Amino acid sequence: MDLSAQERMVTVKKAIYHAGLVILISMALMAPLLGQDAQSLVNQGLQFAQKQMWDKAIEAFQRAIALNPQNPMAHNNLGYVYAEKGFFKEAFQEYEIALKIKPDYKEAQQNLLAGASQWSQDLIDHGQYSTAVELLKGAIARFPAAGELYYFLGVAYQAQDRFQDALQYWKKAAQIKPESSTAFYVKAIEKLMAQNVPGAIADLNAAIKVMPQNAYAHNMLGILYVQMGKLAEAKTEFGQALRYKPNYVEPYLNLAYLAEKEGQQEEALKNYKAATIKNPYSVKGLMAMGKIYFTTGRFFDAESCYSRALRIQPLSPDLHSSLAFTLARQNKHADAIREFETALSINPKSVDASYALGLIYRSLKGDEYKAKAIEAFQRCMAIDSSHKYSQMAAQKLAEMGGGATPLPTATGAPPSVAAIQAESPDGDLTLSITPQWQEIPLQGEGSDKFLWIFSRPDMGLVLTVYKPQGVPVNNVDTIKPYSIKEAEKKGLKKQNEEKARVGGLDGYKIQFADSEGKSRYMYIAVKNKKAYVFMVEAKDSALLPEVEGLIMSSTIR
Repeated sequence: MDLSAQERMVTVKKAIYHAGLVILISMALMAPLLGQDAQSLVNQGLQFAQKQMWDKAIEAFQRAIALNPQNPMAHNNLGYVYAEKGFFKEAFQEYEIALKIKPDYKEAQQNLLAGASQWSQDLIDHGQYSTAVELLKGAIARFPAAGELYYFLGVAYQAQDRFQDALQYWKKAAQIKPESSTAFYVKAIEKLMAQNVPGAIADLNAAIKVMPQNAYAHNMLGILYVQMGKLAEAKTEFGQALRYKPNYVEPYLNLAYLAEKEGQQEEALKNYKAATIKNPYSVKGLMAMGKIYFTTGRFFDAESCYSRALRIQPLSPDLHSSLAFTLARQNKHADAIREFETALSINPKSVDASYALGLIYRSLKGDEYKAKAIEAFQRCMAIDSSHKYSQMAAQKLAEMGGGATPLPTATGAPPSVAAIQAESPDGDLTLSITPQWQEIPLQGEGSDKFLWIFSRPDMGLVLTVYKPQGVPVNNVDTIKPYSIKEAEKKGLKKQNEEKARVGGLDGYKIQFADSEGKSRYMYIAVKNKKAYVFMVEAKDSALLPEVEGLIMSSTIR
């Protein structure tokens, strides 16, 4: 976003603030429209807003709207207060309602444009890129000349590795204002595509000159300096990117890469930690940290990294194996065995896990462990006899063949694990999932909305767990209409609803039908001003108890 646009946004926000207060004050003249009771509530909302007592103002305006839901000013003012509280989604929805009631409402139009920019930036900063894309496309349809909206849409696409889409919208932003920072940024990209690095550097510097706080230009300039071997200059640019955009994860990862390249493990760890704090769902960052900790002998810290990564990908056999190796190095044999057995329960064809499990059993005393070691080595060879670990397993078996315990004639089935705990990074949601379910990797468009997606292909079931979302109230009845509206935007049609237990809380089960007439089921609950949403696809409603048991037995803290 260019500097003038940024200044314009600030100006709009100030104008909205003063306009908001003027509107609130003018409500005193509208008693005939609202009725005396509603007017008293509006006056209370005005007083609370002037004192920045936002929660009480929200309550007053909500009650006023309950008495007169068709008053656009009440909705606009409620949206204004929501924005001040940082609830940009709810603010945007209130502005939309105001404009549906009164389409030529200029103050609400200004608020909606500013709200789209604010909300989209907040979504991008919190990794909710697909939601930002949906928001920005809708806003652009209403405000086609707002260059900042195209710019943020490009940023959202870039974060999803959809570079061509990002470039397309950045070009549109540049067309609206040819001398903007965005325009120079686009020129730099085009020069890079033509392998004109000096020209790209010149354009990036021009972009920064127009808008010094263009974090993306600083980051790209840093990457080019790395390629040229100018590491000191690169570090400076990555630092500048973080100065202006502290939630920008990529510069942290770039700094970590440079530190590793220079053998500065502690510096690399510091930046990986910062990246994972900004984006707690970054499995790559956690795994990179775990690897450094493991190779430097800091096994407890490595264990912590792999355990955190498993909260995000609970059915990853590779992560369970990595954690198991870390536990084994700490002589936590029972825990290591559990993790290797879990890895094999998820992926019975893992040669590495079978061989490692055999080694642990072999290190323990007793005929029972010897028999399990032999079984694990035999399973390893049966999976893939040409694998290097199978050849090593054959050597171990030969060494053990003269023992008192005879060699089993069968390889045996992989270990069975009853359930695996999936826990959100914030620790507020825990779900017990069995290895019969499969985890669908979260990547590409839409993945930033979800915590987990599990499937049972044998039963035609899909369970989607959405990331917990902040909401303004702890009342599930108030939040339910918004959730239904979001589902309807995706082409789902509500069929039925009933009360249900969700994660130990009182919530709702809502049945929808998709465009093909197939049923979807939404389960929703609210706690600590967070909404928890589960969506189930079931080919046959008779199979619902299989997945409802997981939802009802989950724990929301």
